[in-house]
Amino acid sequence: MWYVDYNLFILKLKYNDISMNIHPLWFLCIFIRFAMIFLIRFIYKLKKNYKKYISLILFLMGFGFIYKAIYSSNNEIQIDTVFWHETRYLHGVLYLLSSVYIYKNNLNMGSLILLIDLVFSVFYRVLLNK
Repeated sequence: MWYVDYNLFILKLKYNDISMNIHPLWFLCIFIRFAMIFLIRFIYKLKKNYKKYISLILFLMGFGFIYKAIYSSNNEIQIDTVFWHETRYLHGVLYLLSSVYIYKNNLNMGSLILLIDLVFSVFYRVLLNK
């Protein structure tokens, strides 16, 4: 039986004996990343000459993920310890790939890669109970 318990800003999902604490900022992160995909598609279709800027932003994000994976010890705390530290390489590579595809005028593939990253994040959080 599924049920939801809101306790001090932490969403607790329980299914039978399995429970997981999900902070509301995680939902905000997922929403922002989902909105970012649509925003990138909208801006790209509106002004194709902005592809360089979109690609640069995605490249910097991907580079930032990889940099933090290499040089961060995961002792940092952002409300709690970062549960997705070991997936930073994957996030980084996917953002770099998306950056390249958008720069090469392949908006659909760039958006698909960002969507794959988003779906992976949800499955990683929910299925692995991180």
